Amino acid sequence: MLIYHLFSHTTGWRGCQNGWPCEPGWGGRPADSVTIAPFTNVYVTDGSNDEAMWQAARQPLFHYINRMGDFYWNMLADNGFEAEVLGSRAAWGDRDRDGAMQAISDDMVREIEVIGPLESVGEQLAERAASGAELQMVQMPRGSAAEAGARLEALLRVG
Repeated sequence: MLIYHLFSHTTGWRGCQNGWPCEPGWGGRPADSVTIAPFTNVYVTDGSNDEAMWQAARQPLFHYINRMGDFYWNMLADNGFEAEVLGSRAAWGDRDRDGAMQAISDDMVREIEVIGPLESVGEQLAERAASGAELQMVQMPRGSAAEAGARLEALLRVG
């Protein structure tokens, strides 16, 4: 799962699976003193605006690939998304924003973001937690305080 690679590149954490060491005292710290807490973008689809949600989920990836220097796009390319990265960068090089967004595949979005119906969002969050993302920092939903509160409460019920 890409979450391991993102952690390893951004935090130095390698996880305790796939032969990576995870012993007490790792990095000079007690094993229980490190909490893995990635930012987690969540997009709930409900059948009414699914395409808009998929486009919204592509937006941060577009930004990291095309507007954040070379660290993130190299990391994403190194982790199996070279075709998407190269396609998006080529389109953006021609200032074709739509082409740059569409070069980001659904598979890439699914691997990096949490997207789908509310029920599957809970499953995806649980899968990430089981993979080592102990505390997921979920982006604050847009809308009024009441709307954001309702969305966060729904995520708490399924997550």
